[in-house]
Amino acid sequence: MLHVKIFEKNEIYGKNVVNLLSDLHEKIFSPPGNITSDDIISAYIHPAATISKIAIYYDDRIPVGFMCMQRYEIEIDKKKLNVFRSQVGLLKDYRNKNIVKLTYLRFVISEMLRPPRKSLFFELCIHPSSYCSILKKGCNRNKAWPTKENAHQNRAMKDLCETLLNKFDLEIKKENGVLIHNDGLGPTRVEKKPKGEISSDAKFFIETNPGYVNGDGLAIILSLSVKDILVNIFHQTLSKINRKLIIRPAHGQEESPQEKPNEI
Repeated sequence: MLHVKIFEKNEIYGKNVVNLLSDLHEKIFSPPGNITSDDIISAYIHPAATISKIAIYYDDRIPVGFMCMQRYEIEIDKKKLNVFRSQVGLLKDYRNKNIVKLTYLRFVISEMLRPPRKSLFFELCIHPSSYCSILKKGCNRNKAWPTKENAHQNRAMKDLCETLLNKFDLEIKKENGVLIHNDGLGPTRVEKKPKGEISSDAKFFIETNPGYVNGDGLAIILSLSVKDILVNIFHQTLSKINRKLIIRPAHGQEESPQEKPNEI
């Protein structure tokens, strides 16, 4: 069964955590040959963050993935905002697990309650599944940018996203009406082009960010409130319960193998 261990900020510089992150990155992503372990670690451990935590996921005692979580306090237009970021990597068989998203939602809501101020979530998505996960049921799409509905309309959110990219000193490429950044750490070690029918969100991601196969990340921002987080947690929990009911075998019958749903 998948379980998680959380490392606090004073622990994440320890040799154990650094080695775990470096080893997992090599297994999950396809880094270029000139990338060093120091390059990998600097992408995941952010000294400038006000709060940093790292979750390592285990199957029994074997590490199978990680999530790096940060909260920044950033001033924009003379107002201090909470900006949440995360970097996630999971081996293919462990992706799309509710435990991963719930770990982050718990982190965000606990941090939002400490300094109550406007909060934003900022992410660089390098695979359609990560983008679609952000916009799953329970997300207020009117508070997100870019989506298939507002990519060419919500100029204020686009400008805010670009401001954050500049605040984090990230080089920007402007393509297809969206903002792209490549951190140079390589794409995921998965099938680059999804097979079969895909969702409209996945289609939008691929059309606007075709360079994801080379590690290009689509910048996305989402305005957050405690209510938004609680609604999201409710939908995640309900989804988990529904899946358990669907795969439960009928009384007296053998459970038949279930076809894994299309993740995107």
